[in-house]
Amino acid sequence: MATRVWNSSTIAAPIAAVWNLVRPVDFRYLGTVADVSLEERSSSPSTVRAIRKVHYTDKTVQRIKLLELSDADFAVSWELLESVPAVTFLGCVHSVRRYKLQAIHVLHACRATQHSSNGQQISRKTLRWKVCIALKRRS
Repeated sequence: MATRVWNSSTIAAPIAAVWNLVRPVDFRYLGTVADVSLEERSSSPSTVRAIRKVHYTDKTVQRIKLLELSDADFAVSWELLESVPAVTFLGCVHSVRRYKLQAIHVLHACRATQHSSNGQQISRKTLRWKVCIALKRRS
């Protein structure tokens, strides 16, 4: 059974500033990413289905596939394909998208994560939502 976790937060920063951090799908705003590379050199970072290798400072390496990238909707989705060391669930899809609020210079971001197995264990970690905290700090 799949588990879906929703997190949302309001970030008091210009939409463009936050989107410029999220759009590259390189997670450098986290501070725990050492390097990100595209598997196919001919791919553009904004090509849907492009696969990235994300190297973290703790030596974890993950392969992710870009599923959606929309500048019009300020939305991005990616799927975790592989992780070394292995993660404790079978599959995971992440989405981050912007929702309009009345204030022009405020971003309301929603992150949805769907796990295909062992969702209880990973959901508690996801609820902390370190991504949102990192974005707030860097915006």
